[in-house]
Amino acid sequence: FARIDMQNSEIYRRGFVVPLSEEAKQALSAWDVDYDTEVDYYQIPDQEAFDELWDTGLFSTINANIDVILDDYEEDVVEASQVGVLKEEVELYRGLPVISSESSNAINELLRLCEVALEHKKPIFFVL
Repeated sequence: FARIDMQNSEIYRRGFVVPLSEEAKQALSAWDVDYDTEVDYYQIPDQEAFDELWDTGLFSTINANIDVILDDYEEDVVEASQVGVLKEEVELYRGLPVISSESSNAINELLRLCEVALEHKKPIFFVL
């Protein structure tokens, strides 16, 4: 079988991605991945779920406190050195009563991926 290389957004659209190996980190950094790229990943289920998560203000908070631009149809990366700060920012949104169950699930998954990234000393890629 021939390897089919794709851009991150072709495989990981609307999601948070943590590379689990140095090779995966390099592939994600080059925006040149395939289905065998070793990652842990959460996909936001649909546009409505993305809009709800966007409306929580989470991405604006991350943008204000970490040097990234998380926006609709944008891709950016929170470097491994900033994942601890990212986790602190995301934790502020855990359990807020005004957040939908879908947004709460996405926030919990992002926190889980922060733990994975910290454990592996890897960045988190946002493919929105």
